[in-house]
Amino acid sequence: MKNSSLVQQMKNGFKMMWVDLKKINPFLFAIIILYFVGLNVFFDTGCLFKALFGIPCPGCGLTRAGMSLFLLDFKGAWEYNPIIYPVIFFIALLIIYRYFLKRKLPLWIGILGGVIIAVAIIYYIYRMKTYFPYDAPKNSGFFDLHFNHYGVDTGKVNLKAEPMVYNENNLINRIFHLINKMSK
Repeated sequence: MKNSSLVQQMKNGFKMMWVDLKKINPFLFAIIILYFVGLNVFFDTGCLFKALFGIPCPGCGLTRAGMSLFLLDFKGAWEYNPIIYPVIFFIALLIIYRYFLKRKLPLWIGILGGVIIAVAIIYYIYRMKTYFPYDAPKNSGFFDLHFNHYGVDTGKVNLKAEPMVYNENNLINRIFHLINKMSK
């Protein structure tokens, strides 16, 4: 009897997720996709922070770490950004409380989120002091780096340092170049 209750609870949780997903405005979804495509086309990055300032943000490497986890490459995920593990744990807690337990989030989950953010910032400072700036090979996108990790020769790339690359194609740098051209 308890198993059917659990199965029913899971079914209801997935139905609730589906309802929440259907509430997302397709126009908003299209804008988000255009935002990321625009950042990649004009600034060679998917990160707004890196597009504006050229330096990595505290979450730099999380997308690649998530993709590595999706491919069951736990070591690669750790090398891109070890903060992925507490982030995944936190997201899992949010999903469990919202969709399966259907409870209001307890205070300790909010505190845990704050602790994860604090640890991410401390780790960011460490990475900036240790690895930044790192001169990665040009055109070293996720797939080049990932396949390199699995032995496909795409050039030597230090996976730990790769997210810590300065993006010369950032907005601030472009503005300074424009001002320099105008002043000549």
